[in-house]
Amino acid sequence: MTRELYLLSTSHKNNKYTEQIVSLVGSPQTSQLIALRGEQFKTTQLMLRAHGRPLSSYAMEFCLTLPRGFRLSVNDWRLIVDDCCRELVRHLKLTHSETITFKKVIRAVLHQQPQYGRNGSGDHVHLIIGKVLEGRVLKNLQKKAATKLIKTVFNAAILKHCQIDHRLYNPTTR
Repeated sequence: MTRELYLLSTSHKNNKYTEQIVSLVGSPQTSQLIALRGEQFKTTQLMLRAHGRPLSSYAMEFCLTLPRGFRLSVNDWRLIVDDCCRELVRHLKLTHSETITFKKVIRAVLHQQPQYGRNGSGDHVHLIIGKVLEGRVLKNLQKKAATKLIKTVFNAAILKHCQIDHRLYNPTTR
């Protein structure tokens, strides 16, 4: 829940230059559900005296970032997040019922930053995905392959929905 407070806070020091904060997917209740499922899993693990590594966090967070000078519409960001989550479902090989449950533990928040000048880092989305699904931990969500997938899908989605090709970006020209 501390992360949720940060995501929506306009007064947090890291959000000092944030112009606008937009909830794209989910709500604060989504973050509560992610935490609840994590706590339930930890409790069950303790009660069963199950072996294995204890759950250290309830979710994975990915930051989808564009350099300054690129301002997408809220709808474009929603389409991009949707593409990323759809490919994660495929990567994790979730069943239809698991996919329905998975969609309930996705939280995405857009932070719009100043596009020019020295302040801010560029628009970005905090994509938070709950790690506990139907009483099990999505271990593949925590692996490098999932991060690589998100990066690849993000670049493809930016090209598909916004016609921005990351291969043509030159940071010295901005």
